[in-house]
Amino acid sequence: VRTGFSGTSYADNWALLDFDRSEFYTVYIRGDNGRVGFSTVGGTVDDLQGATAVNDGQWHHVAAVYDGTNKYLYVDGVLEATKPNAHGGSALGKSESVRYGMIGDGSEATTYNGNRNHFYYEGDIAEVRIWHATRSASEIQAHIGPGGLAGTEAGLVAYYTFEDGTAKDHTGNGHDGVLFGPAFQSEEPVPAPFASFDPAQGMTLDAGGQVQSWGSVEGNLTLSPSNAATSPTLETEGINGHPALAFDGVDDYLRIPNLEDLNLGGPFDAKTLTLVFQTGSDVTNRQLLYEQGGVTRGLNLFIEAGQLSYSAWNNGEEAWGPLTVTTSVAPLNTYVATLVLDAVAGTLTGYLNNQLVCALDGVKPLYAHSDGGGLGNKNSDTLFPDGSRTTGAFGGKVAFWSTYNTLLATAERDQLEQSLMIKYLDTYLPTLLVAPDDVSLTVINEN
Repeated sequence: VRTGFSGTSYADNWALLDFDRSEFYTVYIRGDNGRVGFSTVGGTVDDLQGATAVNDGQWHHVAAVYDGTNKYLYVDGVLEATKPNAHGGSALGKSESVRYGMIGDGSEATTYNGNRNHFYYEGDIAEVRIWHATRSASEIQAHIGPGGLAGTEAGLVAYYTFEDGTAKDHTGNGHDGVLFGPAFQSEEPVPAPFASFDPAQGMTLDAGGQVQSWGSVEGNLTLSPSNAATSPTLETEGINGHPALAFDGVDDYLRIPNLEDLNLGGPFDAKTLTLVFQTGSDVTNRQLLYEQGGVTRGLNLFIEAGQLSYSAWNNGEEAWGPLTVTTSVAPLNTYVATLVLDAVAGTLTGYLNNQLVCALDGVKPLYAHSDGGGLGNKNSDTLFPDGSRTTGAFGGKVAFWSTYNTLLATAERDQLEQSLMIKYLDTYLPTLLVAPDDVSLTVINEN
């Protein structure tokens, strides 16, 4: 498993594998301290917790064992916690109780695809192995990494590797799952951007929670308001429980300074810009989400007439544009938008929520463009497809922004966008359901 989530409640990142804590058992990562938990029922509930925080963004192997008497919890092959005689020798589960298990959420289900507690796990799961056998410490240590099992091992009743993008059971027992909606991510890391911005870090606030400065994760670029009165406000649970900046739609915006690698260099043959935002109640009036450059050369993303527009132009040198890709957006919705400028292929492409919007031909290199940029409104100047320069302030929220001077491979862009959608859009969180008796499995797309 791999997660970087940090919350305030033990149930904030529930659960890895859950058959209902109060009915059978659950294996989870606590949201408040990042430690692994193993809760079981055998007459009474017993909660066992490990010692190591695993919410560090790194891969970890977790194993929970009940041998009919004692409980054991392993992290990365190391025994972290033990509970002798946890249930007086009783089997797990309440008499006559039925629970369908879930991976990625807590189960309250007495029927297939039944009730759940909606405490979603945020992170990655590489494999799930369910054994009807007691695994020793040496056996656990021998298979810490993914793979390495044939699927025919004694006691292995379900084995899901997800390597082919499905929930196929590799034991040969036929407990295959069905995937509804969510896509699995590849293991290739996404290249580091030139600059990325996350409201959870790099931000200086005044006493009222308004932004005084916002530094990139990479430490190479800092945004600032023109004055305190026009600064957006940080909301700690702004979008799907994660920090976001709230722009008032009147005069809030942040200035993006000139920088060689952002706009003053060039000519640029490639730009990849990704933005996570939530619309306000108004998607009719023109609202500028992002811009860099000015009237002669630049890029922008804006909302108008119920449309999100991705626009680029270069009116000097090898003149082209403005070219504009558009797609519909609705009020009070969260989106992951990506603009891709590819001068080699000659295209401007827009993506919304990991779906292709459109690709337009006619792009040539984007030459050096001064005037900095703006987030939430224009800094100095910009250009719209109708030739006007009149803009309006964005009224909504922004949770993430990244920019590359390169093109991402399709798999890399997919991974970036899907990870952001998992974080900010619950509709892309996969939940796997497991029947308690025959270990049948399916995957649903919640909400």
